[in-house]
Amino acid sequence: MGNITKKTVVIFSCMAVCHGALAAEYRMWTDKKGNSIEAELVCESAGKIVIRDRQGKLRKLAPEKLSAVDQKYLRTAFPPKVEIIFSKKQKRTKNDGYWAWVDMECEIAIKKKSRMPYDGTLTAMLLVVGRDDNQNDYILLDKVEATFGFAKSKSFLLKGNHFRMREYNGYYSSNDGGTKYVGYLAVVLDKDGNVVGVKASRKEFSEKCKMMLKIKKGAHFNKDMRVRDDSSKSYY
Repeated sequence: MGNITKKTVVIFSCMAVCHGALAAEYRMWTDKKGNSIEAELVCESAGKIVIRDRQGKLRKLAPEKLSAVDQKYLRTAFPPKVEIIFSKKQKRTKNDGYWAWVDMECEIAIKKKSRMPYDGTLTAMLLVVGRDDNQNDYILLDKVEATFGFAKSKSFLLKGNHFRMREYNGYYSSNDGGTKYVGYLAVVLDKDGNVVGVKASRKEFSEKCKMMLKIKKGAHFNKDMRVRDDSSKSYY
């Protein structure tokens, strides 16, 4: 295939150093000179793509040297590498010496870090978690999601809802069910539901993010992401 077949490279630990490794799907690749090769798309690395031919040989190609059809295919083939930045605003209003009302709003900024263009759609989800002092379990204080893309901008902002907590600040134990903010989970998914990026305040949130994403706003759950059945106070 002319120039393409001459650009064979030795790539060690390809799956470790490449972003967005894909499942095997052989297709014809054509450069701007009309040379073609059948190969599977393996990953993107430093703005170039890595393909593997039927004989198992790896090649690194510059996308701009490929045909218009191949370049269009690449713009949706690789979900981009993203950076997730979480921030929150809160205002505490004291009620008395033991209680305070806490008003809070959270948001995440998602920034595209990959060099290659991406025209596909992504889904961002933000979950804000509190702890119920009375039940001694987690409660999902807020949950928002939105579909977005990077075709026109390299960043996206997802704003959460305003919510209020009654926080216990006394020195003695209380059975009145005060709630405190304890953390968050922010996730970016591709069109197939695969995780593109995740950021969380707690290890169990990120490790079990797929289970946590199924929890409804207002639900109580434990560290194993099992939701509480309020009728029996048990978890399922």
